[in-house]
Amino acid sequence: MAGYHLRGALPRAALRDFAADRRCPESRQDRIANDLEEAEKLKRESEEALKAYEDALATARASAQEMAAAAKAEATKDSERRSAELEAKLAEDLKKADARIQEVRAEAVTGIRAVAQETAQAITAKLIGVDVDTGTAEKAVSGAFGEDR
Repeated sequence: MAGYHLRGALPRAALRDFAADRRCPESRQDRIANDLEEAEKLKRESEEALKAYEDALATARASAQEMAAAAKAEATKDSERRSAELEAKLAEDLKKADARIQEVRAEAVTGIRAVAQETAQAITAKLIGVDVDTGTAEKAVSGAFGEDR
């Protein structure tokens, strides 16, 4: 019987509230107006939150793009610096190599001239039986190399 009593009590309470609403339509309209105002307030707050989120997202994107551009510029600058350093080192190495080539060439020419001079003296002595002095042999070798000495 207790369950029957509760079943009857719930509809009576709802009817009592409905009857109270019918007796005071202003209070029901006030609640509806308050609910609409609250809904409008929540809508504005959600729109403001969405705008703040979109603004923060745009700011973050712009910041990320700036950071990426700065990193790229720094990498380019570093790459150009290293390239310039490498070019300078290669130029210095090339200069040293050229100098070493000239030294070796000069030594080789000196050696060739000495051998040519000795050969000219030996051939002259052997073929015509004349001993040629070093100065004369050197002049003959210079002439063969197209030089005036």
